[in-house]
Order: sequence, then structure tokens, then C-alpha cells
Amino acid sequence: MTTPERTTIFIGDELVRQAHGTIQTHIRETAVERARDLESGDGEIWLKLEHQQVTGSFKARGALHRIATLTDAERVKGV
Repeated sequence: MTTPERTTIFIGDELVRQAHGTIQTHIRETAVERARDLESGDGEIWLKLEHQQVTGSFKARGALHRIATLTDAERVKGV
């Protein structure tokens, strides 16, 4: 898999890394692909190919993280 250099582009970077640690054993690692046809100027555009997930989308990531981080009170109520 080809990946671009790591660049922090938003404030919640550490929160995303923590979420990744929580869900990584439950999801597929999907590829990134450079989209040269979409680029203009000096920047590069990379697409994360989340359609390669079993569900065909990124939604499994958010759902798994939310369930994994439920409080005890929330768990009692169910999902």
C-alpha cells in the first residue's frame, strides 16, 4: 500500500488515533490511492478507499467506536 507522508490537518488528530486503536482489530485496513486527475496546483489529493470495507463504507468505523466507548449506564440500556 502506498501512503502519503503523515500530515496533521485538524485539531482532533489524537482523538482519531485513539479511536483507531479501539477499532483496528474489527475493521479492514483499506488502501489509499492518489487521485492525480483531481489535483491542481501544488497539492496532492489522496482517496481513502473505504468501499473496501465489508459494509462498503466508512460507517462501520463510527458505529464500532461508539459501541466500544459506551458507559456502563449506556450499556445497560442497550444499543
